[in-house]
Amino acid sequence: MSPEEIQFTEGAENLALMQLSPNGMFRWYARCCNAPLATTPGTPKFPFASFIVKRIADTDRLGSVTTRGFVPRPNGKQKHEKLQYAAFGLSKRLLKSWLTGSWRQTPFFNLTTGEPVVASHVITLEERAGLYD
Repeated sequence: MSPEEIQFTEGAENLALMQLSPNGMFRWYARCCNAPLATTPGTPKFPFASFIVKRIADTDRLGSVTTRGFVPRPNGKQKHEKLQYAAFGLSKRLLKSWLTGSWRQTPFFNLTTGEPVVASHVITLEERAGLYD
């Protein structure tokens, strides 16, 4: 999704941010219940946010699903399906955001400073290992 399409209508005070490494993607979550919300690049200038679709109550507003990621396979591994649709869609949304300037409408970054709206916590290797228990 393009961040300009995202609004927090309530609970924005619970927005929190973590990274798996100092240069890793930004992983936004709700601090109140540790529910994952979105993953974004570390800059507002690359306007992209990914979501776990199953966490969205009304998916009709998203349109049809064209790509699926991390699909389990019988051998225990995962694969992605129809990535060409994702690549084309992402390119189209990025170009639109850059040309119109709508990338500046993001709930995740303060555009004056370019910093995220909340401080990021880079988790330690020990914390990361604990996530897989």
